[in-house]
Amino acid sequence: MIFTTYGSLTGNTRTQSFIEAPSWIDCVNYLENNGEIIKNISNQPISSIIPVVNVTGTTNCYQVILTSENGLVYNYYVWESDLNSLYTWINSQGNVTVTSILNQQITYVLVE
Repeated sequence: MIFTTYGSLTGNTRTQSFIEAPSWIDCVNYLENNGEIIKNISNQPISSIIPVVNVTGTTNCYQVILTSENGLVYNYYVWESDLNSLYTWINSQGNVTVTSILNQQITYVLVE
C-alpha cells in the first residue's frame, strides 16, 4: 500500500512523503520511529505513483498531468533524477499531451 503522509519534525519543519508499506500501522511506526508528528495519513492510489529503482529517500518528485488522445486526464507522481529523464518517461507513455509538470520535492520511502 502507498500512503500520503503529512507531518512535522522538531522545529515545525513540515513534511510530506509517499510511504510504501505493508500496512497502515507499518507506516505509522516508520513515521513515529523517525520523530515525525503525524498530521494526516491517507491511502494513495498506487496507479498514480511511478517510482524508479532506488528512489527511497529521494525528494526529486514531479507531479505530471497528462491528457490522452481521447481526453482522459492522468495525474502521476514520478521520481526521476532530472527533467531529461522525466521527458524520456513521458515519451514512453504513448500519444499524450503534457498539461503540467510541477516539481513537488516529496520524499518516497519504502518500508519493508
